[in-house]
Amino acid sequence: MSSETPKYWSCDADGESLSCTTKDEAVEAYLDEYGRDWCARLPCFERGTLTVYGYAEDELDREKIGRWTGEGGPLSRLLEILDEDYGSPEEATEPTTPMEAAERNLIAVVLREYDVWRCHKVCTEEVDVAAWIAEHRPDWKVA
Repeated sequence: MSSETPKYWSCDADGESLSCTTKDEAVEAYLDEYGRDWCARLPCFERGTLTVYGYAEDELDREKIGRWTGEGGPLSRLLEILDEDYGSPEEATEPTTPMEAAERNLIAVVLREYDVWRCHKVCTEEVDVAAWIAEHRPDWKVA
């Protein structure tokens, strides 16, 4: 798949709910969801393996976002809103140089501080279920 390092791991291929930050945490969460005396009834136990997926955060498209300045950007929209209630009915307010600098600064700060949630699958690994339980959770009873 990819050489990216996973930030999240999940045993669900859709990756809709990502909270586990290690492969072992994802395996335990998946197996523990079914209780501790269930093992022999799970399809992954019959197969002997459990598929675990690694996910990395999507990258922001900074080039696309950089085009948000100017016409259609936050400054032009703000001026439009202000002009509706307070501006001249004859002409739109033109942005000043300090306004344009502030818009660029706003976008830069938001991009720096924004926490990307959307992720994509970067790897798939198979875990030997019986070996994992023996190593990580020997207290679990495997019927």
